[in-house]
Amino acid sequence: MNYQDLPSRWQNRLATYLQGNGLDRITLRAGDFDTARVSLRFDDDTTLNFRNALVLTTSDELAVFTEHCGYHIFDRVGIVSWD
Repeated sequence: MNYQDLPSRWQNRLATYLQGNGLDRITLRAGDFDTARVSLRFDDDTTLNFRNALVLTTSDELAVFTEHCGYHIFDRVGIVSWD
């Protein structure tokens, strides 16, 4: 999914994140993807890895924003860890 496909709650969360980092915009740019790798581990011990990604969380969901592979939203139930 891309920015236009994000639910409004995540568009708002992303804007809050960017503005909290002193940026006067609501969408991501290439320079925002400074994390080399994001790894999610699920309760069945499977893993999912992303490169050039940014993770934001809420109490119920985790979103992975990638530079080249779109945006992904996960329910936090079943996710054991991420880094």
